[in-house]
Amino acid sequence: MEKIKYDLDLDDDIQKLLQDDVETKLKELSQKKINRKKRNRKIRRLILLVIATLLGIYLLSDASKVKSLSTHGSDFYSDKEIYEKAGISYESRYLLLPSFYLEWKLKRDPFIRDATVTKQMDGVILIEIADEEIFGYIVKENETVAVLKDGTQKEIVGENLMSIANYALIGSFTEEQLHRILSVFYSESNPVEEDIIAMISEIQPHAASYDENMVRIIMRDGNVLYGSYSSIRFLNYYKQTLASLKTHPTCLSLDEATSSIVSLKECPAN
Repeated sequence: MEKIKYDLDLDDDIQKLLQDDVETKLKELSQKKINRKKRNRKIRRLILLVIATLLGIYLLSDASKVKSLSTHGSDFYSDKEIYEKAGISYESRYLLLPSFYLEWKLKRDPFIRDATVTKQMDGVILIEIADEEIFGYIVKENETVAVLKDGTQKEIVGENLMSIANYALIGSFTEEQLHRILSVFYSESNPVEEDIIAMISEIQPHAASYDENMVRIIMRDGNVLYGSYSSIRFLNYYKQTLASLKTHPTCLSLDEATSSIVSLKECPAN
């Protein structure tokens, strides 16, 4: 009996030793994990500090500035005006100009339909602008208004008034008349070509004994064309007509009878 008791006591001692050893190893392992986490945390902090320091040095240097700016696609705004609206210059920090933010700022403008900003390597920023499609402008008593392709009218504020030189002056048409004119210029089946529209200086009302609703179109080259609203589509023949003109400037008719542009012996009374 005493031997059995001795053996049991010995087993208890061995188990206790084993248990103490396991607990010690677990504590050591736990402490190693804690020490490893502390070491990793210090390393991460050091890396972040180094990165922040290098980034700060870079941002304070000229190397971080925009190296090249380029924009195209806009007839309404100059390059300088586009850069001002985007809030960028050659003093701007390249990394602090996310493309989506620049695009958002540009798209807020009422005369910019879309904007795409591409950032290339070495500090190069490219800006692609899509203007709202402006047909012409109307001068009212206290304001100048741009007429868009869809008939929408938007006031042109002071700093943009110089841009109207690129578009046609539209005379005193009624809303209904203007809508009819636009429907012909931008007809889905046979629209007037954009380069022809760009050659127009003025579009004024004209009346004849046989038709009170006509137009007098003054081109930038000095030629004047007369015709009905429906005959406006013959403007697409204007360039080829120029080659056959004997005098310049001259008066022309958008002739529906011949579906062409013909010369007039004399200009109709305005």
